[in-house]
Order: sequence, then C-alpha cells, then structure tokens
Amino acid sequence: MTLPNLMRSATFFISILLILFSCTTREHDQKKRPLFPIKEYGKWGFIDDTGAKVVACKFDYAYPFSEGMAAIQVDSLWGFIDETGEIVIPPKYITTDSKHFPFFYEGLCHVEFKTDTGVINLFIDKHDKVAFVSPYEYWQTGPFHDGRARLEINEEIYYINKSGKIVIRTYFPYGGHFSEGLAKLWTGDSTIYIDTTCNVVAAFSGMGHGDFHEGLALITNDQNYYIDKAGKRVFTTFDYGLVYDDFNDGVAAAYDRGDGTGFIDRTGNFVIHPKYDVKYGGFHEDRCGVLIGDAWGFINKKDSMVIAPRFDYLFGWFTNGVCEVEENYLRGYIDKNGEYIWREQPSEQYGKRDLSRWDLDTLETRQPLFEHFDGYLNFVKQGAFRYGTQLSLILDTTDLTVFKDRYFGYKLYLINQTNATVKIPDRDGRLKLVQQAVNPQGVWQDIDVLARIFCGNSLGDYAMPPAGYQVFAAPFFKGSYKTKFRFKLYLEESELYSNTYTGYMNPEQFVTEETPLW
Repeated sequence: MTLPNLMRSATFFISILLILFSCTTREHDQKKRPLFPIKEYGKWGFIDDTGAKVVACKFDYAYPFSEGMAAIQVDSLWGFIDETGEIVIPPKYITTDSKHFPFFYEGLCHVEFKTDTGVINLFIDKHDKVAFVSPYEYWQTGPFHDGRARLEINEEIYYINKSGKIVIRTYFPYGGHFSEGLAKLWTGDSTIYIDTTCNVVAAFSGMGHGDFHEGLALITNDQNYYIDKAGKRVFTTFDYGLVYDDFNDGVAAAYDRGDGTGFIDRTGNFVIHPKYDVKYGGFHEDRCGVLIGDAWGFINKKDSMVIAPRFDYLFGWFTNGVCEVEENYLRGYIDKNGEYIWREQPSEQYGKRDLSRWDLDTLETRQPLFEHFDGYLNFVKQGAFRYGTQLSLILDTTDLTVFKDRYFGYKLYLINQTNATVKIPDRDGRLKLVQQAVNPQGVWQDIDVLARIFCGNSLGDYAMPPAGYQVFAAPFFKGSYKTKFRFKLYLEESELYSNTYTGYMNPEQFVTEETPLW
C-alpha cells in the first residue's frame, strides 16, 4: 500500500474511532445525567437536568433516584428502575410506613413483602437478592451508613451490619445514624460519639449537640464550639447568644432571634451577618433559599441575590444544579439561574377537561373513602350561575373530570349565590363533606369518613365571597349494588345537600360502627 493510501486509511480509521468515542461519551454522559421525577396526566416519569424527558410518564408514583435506582409504583406495589427507565426489580413490594422511603443506601434497600401469613421485612441489593430477613418491625431499623444501620429495641439503640447481625449494643436510649464514620448517642445528661467499632471518640455533658458534617460537629455546653472527629475543639463561636447549626457547603447557619439567620465560615467568622429568614438546610451548591416578604428567592455565599424572590415554596435545596419549587401553586424545577427546566401543567378542574391523555378507570372499592375533599388548596373563583340565591351544592354528572389521578369523577360545585361572605368549615384544610347513598333499608348512609382531627388547631374555616365557587372531583363507582347518591356538607349550624344521581357501589362502602376512623 502506498504512503498516501496508508495515510488515507489511517485517517479514516482514526475518524471512525473518534466517532465511536464521541457516541460512547455522549451515551455515557446521558446515562450519568441526574434524573428528577415528574408527574404528567396522573403518571410519573423522569427528566434530566436540561428538562429533557428521559423516562416516560407511565408509573403510578416515583421516588427520586438513589445510587442509580428509583422506586416506582405500579398499582399498589413497588419495584425499581435503573437510569434508562428499565424495570430491574419487578413491582412486588409494599410500603406500610410512610416515614420510611424506598431508597438504596450503600447498596441495600429496606422493603416489605406480603406473604399468605403476613408481612416480612427484607433488605435487598440492587439485583433483588435478599441480603437478610429482618426480624424487626419496619420502623425500628434505619438505612445503612458507614456499614451500620440504626436499630431500636425496647428503648435502646443498637447497630447492625449488612448481614443483619447486631454488632453494637450501646445501652443508650437515644442515638442517630452514623455520619462520616461517627454516631452520636445521648441520654438526658450526657452525649458520646462512637466509631463503627464502638470505640468512644469523645464524650460531653448534656444533650442537643450536633452530628458530624464536613468534619465538624457543634457542641452546645454553656458556649457554642465545634470539634473535629478526634474530639478536639477547633474554634469557639464569638456570640454566645446565637443558635448555631451544622456545616453545609463550607458554612454554618447562625440564628439570632431578633435579626434572623446568617452564616459563619470554618474559622467562626461571619461571611453573612444574621438578617435572613432562611430555608432549613442552609447552603447547597452555593445557593440558599431566603424568604423576603412572602416570597422565596436565593442568595449565594457572597450575599448576592442571585434568584429574585418569587416562589411560594421551596422543596428542599439545590441538588445536581436543580431545585424543586412552587410558584403560583404550580410545582416545577429550576436551574441555578432561576430558569424553569420543567413545570407541571395547570389544573383544568374549572374548565372542560380533555381526558384522552389520561389512563382512567371507574373506581371500585370495598371500603369507605377517607378525607379527600380539599378546601383551602382548591382556590375559590368568581363566576355567575343560575342556580338560585343561596349557598348551593350542585353535582354535574354531564361533565367528567379526574379523581385522584386514576379514576373518572363528576364535578361537584359549591357556589355562593348570596350577597354575603360565607365561612366554610374545614378540618386541616379539608371540607366536612361526605358522599352518601341509600342503604337497603331505604335510609341515607355515609360512604365517606370525615377528615381526622389531630388537635383543636385542626378545626378552621375559610371565606367564600359572593359569587364565589369551587369545583371538586367527586368519584362515582362500579359495584354490585344499584342505589341513589348525594353529597352532604356540614356547615356551622346546618347541613347542605346536593342533588341526587343513580349509580352503583359495593355494600362494603357503607360507614358502620366497625369502620376504622384512622
């Protein structure tokens, strides 16, 4: 082969390698992009940090990714997908405790599996292999950190290893997870820090001391000071009247009751003096949420307002360059410049809904429904109706809507046609509104359970002005029993009833004395 031909062949071969390398790199980068859960038309999927949809919205619920895995719900069961959206652990697990979320920590996840004889607790790996069966209740065992998981038995703290074996008995009634190789244990008058072999690294009087973050922990004895992981004092804060916090992103929050929150650096000097109402969690990725008036914005560590205040609420903090926010009652994700990469679609509850993009069914259940009529989050609008001059409860069976993201529903209108503002009672923001049906004895009987009351502060009301109205999604059912239905709203000193309709249900839906209220 001549030299020119050899050079052309070499050039062509190198070009092919570059193309293959470029494709592989792009594919690798795409797989490595962080993913964030979204919901569209009642189904959940994932976008990347540019807002591109990576996993189609097809799941009934989805949690954020942890260690390359995300828990997804199909019907009532949980499984896991990888970062390509493929189901790698089929949905077969249940979750009975809402305080424990299905995340992987150090390669293991705590799940529950229902058998014919009951529910068993498992720790599984990413290949759905059982690491060990836990004999303890779900709430007793925490996630793994530094090869140890916290376990609480009879008001005493233990730690287990990844085989489920108890390797540390502490004799302490209180204790936290391991953080940066150390765990904090305390009683009412003393605190110790131990390593993963149960060696005591440091001991202090009192309680309320901090966990280790970025190599430092806060000690609050008479004065505030920070220690390193050898238990040695690093620096003492200068203002004993302030309340200090753990370090995040190189700074720690310092709170003054009169002036607000500021931040100190690792020498104890202020980089931002106390003046802000700060979102819990402080700085992450050089962004901190601050409340200015009634709106949230973001500052950086140079104390510059880098995202102007305009958000109603912040969900957590910036992670992988993205933060979840709420603005004008719509949730979305923003980048570090405050620009949206994704935002949920507006509610169409008040208008005609196109249901073609929803995957809906008619609800069939064999138990009463619980506390599902939100009041204060379902905002009052102004309109004009021809139904009369009173407060009215009108069920429209001709215009279908969406109930609980999964079922068909009728529209239920609450309309104030009086000339005065009417106060609508609620319980924790939910209307005292129930659906009723005629039982086999010909008597109206509840098929809904009112919202639970946790304390006296749960009871309240909201104002509906003249010509104000709300629209609620009211489920209709399928079942074996044909009967009449209506809705009943409890007011301060009376009840308000809707018009009736004929439909189907199952007899088990009737509320009885045996119906659990919790």
